[in-house]
Amino acid sequence: MDTKEKLFSEEELEQKINLKLNEITDFCKINGAGE
Repeated sequence: MDTKEKLFSEEELEQKINLKLNEITDFCKINGAGE
């Protein structure tokens, strides 16, 4: 298998992680636990 054919590209993974972090941050804000 070619390394270029990863399940996700580095950029896609980064975007997914950032989305998850944003979701968690929003969730915390809604629950008054965020900044």
